[in-house]
Amino acid sequence: MTKRSHFTGGIPSVIFPCEEETASQFAKRTSSVMGNGLNVVQTSHAYGDLMLITKASELTKVGYPNFLVEMSWLESSFSISTSEALELLDQFCLMNPDSDGRVKSDSFFAAFGLANSLLSKKIFFLP
Repeated sequence: MTKRSHFTGGIPSVIFPCEEETASQFAKRTSSVMGNGLNVVQTSHAYGDLMLITKASELTKVGYPNFLVEMSWLESSFSISTSEALELLDQFCLMNPDSDGRVKSDSFFAAFGLANSLLSKKIFFLP
């Protein structure tokens, strides 16, 4: 089918995929039509983002940490799953990051089992 439908207010119409579009393109178009129909801002946030923010809030015992990013960005940039991101978040929070996501060298060395040596400090403080 090559039928396209757009939300025009009132009762929404059914959205059909176009022959030339991929499943990903159809999903993006559907998301856009739904966002416009609901009059909300469309983002790339997904269920994985909810899992990350919930876990981060539990670990940091504060509100939304400034250092979290969209899970979809992590998946596309680094090819990691939500469960892998949650494991990395656990490891990261063991380093006691500040509200901007910065960690101290001593915490970083301890989290990765590195000696607090001159060589480790040189690596950590590379320009």
